[in-house]
Amino acid sequence: MAYQIGTYTLFNKKTNLAKLSLALIIILLTSTLAATSMVKSTPRQEPSGLASKIPDLSYLATSSLAAKVNNMGYNAPQTGDDHHDDNGNDGGIPNAVNAQRVNKDYNKRPQDEPAVTVNPNTGTVVVGGNDYGIGGPIGGGVYTGPPFPGDTYFPPFSLMCAGGTGSSCIYSAPPIGTGDPALVYSQRYNEYYYTSIGFSADNCASGVYLYRSLNGLDWTRPINKRFAPTATGGGIRTVTYWDGGPSGQDCSIFNDKEWIAVDNTPTSPFYGRIYVTWSQFHFDPLAPVYMSSPIVLAYSDDHGNTFSNPIDVTGTIFPNPNCTFFSQPANAGKCVEDQFSVPQVGTDGTVYVAFINGQHDGHRDQYLLTRVHPAGFTVEGAFLATYPVFDASDDYPTQDGGGQGRSTLCNSNFRMASTEGLAVKLDGTSGTNDKLYIAWADDRVKAGLFAGVTVGPRSSGYACPSGKMTDNDVFIISSGDHGATWTAPKQVNQDKPQGSVNNIDQFYPWVSANHNGQVVVLYNDRRYDTTPIPNKLSRTTVGVTTNLATWKEVLVQQFPTNYDDAFFGIGAFIGDYNNVLVTDSGTVYGVWTAVAPGKTDSDIYIAIFNISSS
Repeated sequence: MAYQIGTYTLFNKKTNLAKLSLALIIILLTSTLAATSMVKSTPRQEPSGLASKIPDLSYLATSSLAAKVNNMGYNAPQTGDDHHDDNGNDGGIPNAVNAQRVNKDYNKRPQDEPAVTVNPNTGTVVVGGNDYGIGGPIGGGVYTGPPFPGDTYFPPFSLMCAGGTGSSCIYSAPPIGTGDPALVYSQRYNEYYYTSIGFSADNCASGVYLYRSLNGLDWTRPINKRFAPTATGGGIRTVTYWDGGPSGQDCSIFNDKEWIAVDNTPTSPFYGRIYVTWSQFHFDPLAPVYMSSPIVLAYSDDHGNTFSNPIDVTGTIFPNPNCTFFSQPANAGKCVEDQFSVPQVGTDGTVYVAFINGQHDGHRDQYLLTRVHPAGFTVEGAFLATYPVFDASDDYPTQDGGGQGRSTLCNSNFRMASTEGLAVKLDGTSGTNDKLYIAWADDRVKAGLFAGVTVGPRSSGYACPSGKMTDNDVFIISSGDHGATWTAPKQVNQDKPQGSVNNIDQFYPWVSANHNGQVVVLYNDRRYDTTPIPNKLSRTTVGVTTNLATWKEVLVQQFPTNYDDAFFGIGAFIGDYNNVLVTDSGTVYGVWTAVAPGKTDSDIYIAIFNISSS
């Protein structure tokens, strides 16, 4: 999902499939963040009595006109400009694992949803995140170091054009939001690439953009296709763009939750090629009816200046036995109700794309994976990676009225999502021995126990009623046959035996692997909480393994986070993902969102350490 300015969003919403509308009205956040009401649709009841699932927009994307028109959880854009002093007194972080705040903090506005990349030759680290500090339009921030905290750089916005014809626009303005930050470093060209979504608030324009930098400080500006059309119909450093049709008010397409990968294998025939995937939401242009949201992919061979026409990468298996539920008859047998794609490139140039899909039975999600072969752009799959993911509406409590009506954890009010990360261990030769990993988190030991349960008010610490408690865990699976088959899920967090209950939550993991077979998973972790309210405060852990059986765990956050104080002090959003990267030298770069004691906004933190010395 996107801020978010996009950060992706997951499939935890109820929907009225009888009318095929998505009345997923999220909390309306005014510029002063006054409390507002939430409106839900009446869900169609499946035989299980549970609502079926359709992908949600990423958080920031809910500020778009498309979200409002299509009843996709509209959330009024944040354009306030609160200038509050902050001396940055965060309580001090020990240097044990080199953990520190990434962003400087000029005002009490949040940063969240980080992504990280590094130039392994120089050690220069570039971190991206949703940064609300600019006010409006909301932008993605970039922070470069070490040292950290670093100055904030905002890649320049593209001017958006909607309605009209040619270069004549009915609506012409910067985007109201950009986000869903994703970053990669290109070894071939010694460049950094940053992608985000962008959209307007008063028209239906939306796009996916690429920004390029040689140093992590100076970034190129994307140009929309209406001002600089290319041979493939895109613009300059514009991956895709929808202009809202001749009126600018056609919201039948919305581009959301992108991610980026680059081919960094010198022996690959496509060395240096950039790949971007995203969710392309389709709606009935005559009514606010959800149609589909396939994952699409485009590539660039000229440093991101121009991109190919996008292709659907949701797979060619038809009918796919893993996608038997569908919201529209045209989707029968096709895995096209998706969100949150993550691409990775194998040694031989094969592109692997993992994504979340809600069509297994319309109740719980599944993770699917497809293979894209760049020579001819053939697609294989979608292959089932794992089902079920225990992330349905009855597996988690629902946010309080101060939230967005999404799933959350007990003793919390931030929206909860089972977003996944994908990693590839490259074998360094032909790709024959490449190994794939997917990590995610869910509440399987408490599955089905939260139907109709809403967390209490903030005065109760957002406690679940009747002594109920979530017990979210982090899991990982692997594939040694290029994604065709996968191992059974193995628990990553080592605070208890797999399958047992200790009422402690771990959440928002990301996974990375290097050529040496070292696998790292970063996740938020509540095992360290010693407050009177158990399972309340969070720190962050990095797990390290080579065999998925024996784990070494490293605590990388030296202070407790109370996420109730995140996001302007209302705790409704902390970003939808964290990020981690491990290099071949064994150096780990982990980034996550945290709230230092005494603060009412979130910041991005980083830990840099070597596995052998941790």
